[in-house]
Amino acid sequence: MSPSVLLIDDGELDDVRTLLAQLGAEFVHMRGGQVPTEIEPPRDLFIATTRRALIAEPWPVGPKAPQKIAVVTEDSNTLRNRLRRAGFDLLIRRPVHPYALRLVLLKGLYSGAERRQDPRVPIGYPVRYRVGLRHRKAWIADLSLSGGRLLVKERLAPGSRLTIQLPSGVTDGRGLSLRGSVLRVNAAGENSGGASFAAAIHFEKLSMNARRRIFNILNDRVHGPAVLPEAVALDKRACPEPTPLAAPATPDDRRKHERVLYERAVATPGEAQSVIMGRNLSMGGMRIDAHAGLELGDRLELALYGDANESPIRVGAEVVNDEETAGVGLRFVELDPGVAERLEKLITHLPAVEPLQDGESDSMGSIVSSILEHRSEADEG
Repeated sequence: MSPSVLLIDDGELDDVRTLLAQLGAEFVHMRGGQVPTEIEPPRDLFIATTRRALIAEPWPVGPKAPQKIAVVTEDSNTLRNRLRRAGFDLLIRRPVHPYALRLVLLKGLYSGAERRQDPRVPIGYPVRYRVGLRHRKAWIADLSLSGGRLLVKERLAPGSRLTIQLPSGVTDGRGLSLRGSVLRVNAAGENSGGASFAAAIHFEKLSMNARRRIFNILNDRVHGPAVLPEAVALDKRACPEPTPLAAPATPDDRRKHERVLYERAVATPGEAQSVIMGRNLSMGGMRIDAHAGLELGDRLELALYGDANESPIRVGAEVVNDEETAGVGLRFVELDPGVAERLEKLITHLPAVEPLQDGESDSMGSIVSSILEHRSEADEG
């Protein structure tokens, strides 16, 4: 079986190895002459220096692929563009705050476990979807917080983007529009309501509200799909299980490479969920990805990790918006002069941890942070 984490370097990432051990991760560490020209991807996390990073170039990409992190001391536009094309998620520049590095690894480990455990629930209901300007009919066979499976008459191209409209019969009485992309397409098989193909869909940047509504749908449908006329009944054969990304490791692999396994759990959900990556950092606030448990008006105490040699900047923030495409907006509140001065300096620096898939404008305002305290409006009342 492939390891949870694969670490490849030439001796430069001993601090990463130490942190992985402290977090209780199961990992394989390769360096120097141990590194083969081709290797299977890990389950959750791939970490490498830039010299070794592009060994991951031929690996599959998508929501089930491992998160890829490149660690650099020097970088360039050419290097960043190549890493983006290879599907790398994060670039970590040295020097980096040691606790920020720990938070990034913690989040990566937990996110990988969360992806594997994301349950799918059978739905079995007619829906409409749109590719470009054309609206078409389909059936949604199953659903999860990360995606679903559509039964369609016309083949969809992997990588194409679409919008699915869930009708009120599936949701809580109001329609729900979900944007996504096609991961793969299989033949639908017999008894699939006239559909020819089964398309696996990955949802893109769900808002907190959309995630909550999907969660409610999953709870409602957990005991079985919707009851439909026989003409549109779904056949489970139309929804095959996804093919694993990584083949099992061979005995030779296990003998050749050092596999480190620790008995204690890698992280608790609460600890990992306190980690957030800020974008578009400014004196007024920042944007974060949709985050379960945050509501409009909630107050937060945050630690922002900037300079590697300085303590984190503690700021108060308020959740001010929740948009489908822009994540969650945080507004900084009650900044004292000393904090404001440190924050202003931080904004002008190149980020130590840069997301590679968000575009240059968003990435340049990136900051690793953690939630120290969370107070909801109900708590305030």
